[in-house]
Amino acid sequence: PTEGGSWSNWCAGSVSGPSETCGPAWNSEPDPNPPTVSISAPANGTVYDAAPANVDIQVDAADEGLGVKRVWLSINGAEQPVNDTVEPYEFNGVSFPKGAFTIVAYAEDWGGNVAQSAAVGIGVEQEAPMPGDGDG
Repeated sequence: PTEGGSWSNWCAGSVSGPSETCGPAWNSEPDPNPPTVSISAPANGTVYDAAPANVDIQVDAADEGLGVKRVWLSINGAEQPVNDTVEPYEFNGVSFPKGAFTIVAYAEDWGGNVAQSAAVGIGVEQEAPMPGDGDG
């Protein structure tokens, strides 16, 4: 924050840096708590009969501190390049070839804290893996 105000000193105190409005910066208080994140669809153990399977992946994420900045996925341990920054957090029409896949969702808040969901296993033309909590 800059001291001395601005806008012809309508702001008697400090001015928030990013928006230059009166008051402390929106992120002036530390946020040590990570967001919560879980995969709400597909269900763990889902099997798709035909490849390629176009899967809609839905993620629930929330943060009581500064809010959720972004949500992304990893599939079989490889982080995917697509982020979702607006609720509802959805990755629609993800194409999966024949095989067994483990999906993990991640959420980052505006304080830089990152959380990881429990893993969800799906199968395409074969049995789904059954990952435990936190596997990725």
